[in-house]
Amino acid sequence: MIRKATALEADAYVFTGDLIDNDEFLSLAVEILRPLTSLAPCYFVLGNHDWRYDHEQIRTELQNSGWTNVAGDRKIVTLRNRRVLFAGSELPWMGDAPPAIGESGCDLNVLLSHSPDQHPFARKSGYDLMLSGHTHGGQVVLPLIGPVYSPSVFGVSFVSGLFRMGPLTVHVTRGIGAKDPLRWNCCPELTCLEVYC
Repeated sequence: MIRKATALEADAYVFTGDLIDNDEFLSLAVEILRPLTSLAPCYFVLGNHDWRYDHEQIRTELQNSGWTNVAGDRKIVTLRNRRVLFAGSELPWMGDAPPAIGESGCDLNVLLSHSPDQHPFARKSGYDLMLSGHTHGGQVVLPLIGPVYSPSVFGVSFVSGLFRMGPLTVHVTRGIGAKDPLRWNCCPELTCLEVYC
């Protein structure tokens, strides 16, 4: 995964949560992600799987490895001569919502939200792009029927892919993990988005 991420030569890397399902592997997981921090700015929020463990330790170890925590906060960076705001939400499991955009003076305002269920907040708060995970793409996708389950108040409506909601664009990744070691017709993915602003 890291070799593929490196080959993308991205302007920034983001991680939208669910780092571990076994706290014995925390240090290993952090070390696996560490090389990306030498290539580009790296931003993260945690997810509900992380919430089950010592999530503050997970947060601290990721930050100490060079990743920037944006949960309940926002950071501004210049990428390719554009000012980009990265903010984060770990709701409904942890923390507070980040501030609304207001007049950020940025060319692009990005919300990292572990759950796609936060899209009404993102739209109301003036974000341009929301990046999410959480659904694992549904894990089981039946021919003709599609995904049969998603842990979302919106059912399978935002299980994976790109969605346009007025001025807000939402991308929900299938990610590389799973709640249980089962995926059917739902390949893991590492997503590269090209954003024009």
